[in-house]
Amino acid sequence: MRCIIEFKRKIIRLLLQCEMMPTLMPLLMDHITREAMHFLNLLGVGRPVEMGETPLARLLAREVFWLRLMKEHIEFVLHLVDPSERTLLHQAEEFRMRFSRLLESARDFTSMAEAAPKTFNVSVRFTEEVMAATRQLRDFKATAHELLLVCRILSTAPTPLIVDHIRREADKFLEELVEIRERLREFEALLRRGR
Repeated sequence: MRCIIEFKRKIIRLLLQCEMMPTLMPLLMDHITREAMHFLNLLGVGRPVEMGETPLARLLAREVFWLRLMKEHIEFVLHLVDPSERTLLHQAEEFRMRFSRLLESARDFTSMAEAAPKTFNVSVRFTEEVMAATRQLRDFKATAHELLLVCRILSTAPTPLIVDHIRREADKFLEELVEIRERLREFEALLRRGR
């Protein structure tokens, strides 16, 4: 897996240095590299825990990772849909703005959590807000996939499988959010008992 990550990074370097003709966007290559690194982290062989990083901050950092991916999925979709699909593009742009705001909040909360607060009740509420937004985005992606399958969207997407792939990633994010929310609730309960 580490060899694959290094290979992807090499491609990114070549793209950024204009030594390779771009057939994929550099951000897309970076995106799939971060996905591979996240997978290694889940297996426990990824990056080491950083000094001062709290368990709460690590949980919120997982939300940052996924929120960034969801925002990028939307941005990629915006580049694949024909400009005449104004309603669809407007919906996608609304999702992009919503996930941009959620991402910025998640980054702020992650930074605040590094101060090791005794309680941080906003984290559970925020995670539930992210869950609701992600469910809506997942449904949007599922509808787009179905429409692509029957050729009802004007798009340059090479295959409907790409949109199905990003829909499945939203499902994976929702699975992780359930786990994160439960761990945040446990964290809060422990803190309340320790007061």
